[in-house]
Amino acid sequence: MGESRHPHPMQTAAKILERAERDNEIIRLKRSGMSHRQIAETVGCDANTVTRVHRERIAEVRETMFTDSALYAAE
Repeated sequence: MGESRHPHPMQTAAKILERAERDNEIIRLKRSGMSHRQIAETVGCDANTVTRVHRERIAEVRETMFTDSALYAAE
């Protein structure tokens, strides 16, 4: 029998945590005024990753704002 194709749950959890920490660092650096290229060099990822993380975080904030506004209007 061969090895399982699925990673061990702890390996998956560790990767998720690492990515979340990296994403938070990207946002922190972006807020400090660094460019996407500078952030990529600092964090050790591709500039496209920085752009994707930044766009995703903006979308999350917009979604939350819309939901909060809708709830407030409904009250």
